Amino acid sequence: MMATKKKITKRSLEDHYNSQNSVVKVGLVQLNKVSQYLTDLPDEAQAELFVSPKSTAMLFGRDIDTFNQETKSIRDIDERHGIHHKGQALKGMQIFDRPKDAPKVTYQEAWANKVRQAWQQAKDFGESVNTDLAIGTKELVHGRKISARDITVANNMYSRIEAINAMLAQQGGEQIISQCRSGSNAHWQFTSAELPYWSRGLYSIDFSDGGCDASWDLKGSDISSSRPVALRVLAPHN
Repeated sequence: MMATKKKITKRSLEDHYNSQNSVVKVGLVQLNKVSQYLTDLPDEAQAELFVSPKSTAMLFGRDIDTFNQETKSIRDIDERHGIHHKGQALKGMQIFDRPKDAPKVTYQEAWANKVRQAWQQAKDFGESVNTDLAIGTKELVHGRKISARDITVANNMYSRIEAINAMLAQQGGEQIISQCRSGSNAHWQFTSAELPYWSRGLYSIDFSDGGCDASWDLKGSDISSSRPVALRVLAPHN
């Protein structure tokens, strides 16, 4: 059952955007390495990777669910949830996976289009730009490209899980599950990666095994935990 959202007034904003609801910074990433749809960007296009202090299940007071439900829930994240970076509210990206009017556009491609817009804005105005929240790509979550063993993105969620959980614990956020819960898939983490010829599938990373366990699952039936991420796209150095 979805939790009731509280009305936020000006008087309560300071408490609402508290340290517990602040995103945690994973580290610097190069945009042309985090998605197959951004490989044409220059090496100077960089961003800080942020991780939400809460999973979508906690944000909406429900059990873990499928990729399809998770993407819908993330679109419903707004100012009332209090997720922020230094007081700037982060909402859910309004992106869809293979919408009816663009059936070939994947969730990751729609996400990459938003990131590309943020990079262009950072270049044009010389100021860093925060993207909104979304499900991370395989490279951001696992550090690797599809079907590759070599780590291409060092500052990813999987490689830095201990540091991320330490930061979350310090500020009172919800730690990312790193140990298997009996009878539950809550230890998995979704990514938006998918095989081009398998529109119903997605990639999942198992955070509980301490190794490199990952699998291809079904978007509409397999349940996993999801942790929204955002980027702070940095302005290029002059």
